[in-house]
Amino acid sequence: MKTTHKEALIKGIFTPEQAREVLTTLFRSKIQMHTLSSFSTYVKTGKESGVDNTRKQELIGSLERLVKSLQTLSDPELNVKLDCMVKMEFVTRKPKRK
Repeated sequence: MKTTHKEALIKGIFTPEQAREVLTTLFRSKIQMHTLSSFSTYVKTGKESGVDNTRKQELIGSLERLVKSLQTLSDPELNVKLDCMVKMEFVTRKPKRK
């Protein structure tokens, strides 16, 4: 069985506005996933998920930096090339702590 897979998630040349829309949609989806996961953990345990909250903040920061970079694009002749690969690898689970 193959243990590593690579697939193109985003591949192409976009106007700055299209790039902003693609990136915003992708990042917001991941942010929402971590928000829901943290809420689920809170409902089950009474504590929020530090891992989910940390990753959510990282994603928010990344999105803000990318959008800011696109906003500073002043040359109307420039488009944005996006190349985003997903690498999936199967790894052994760590035993849960008791």
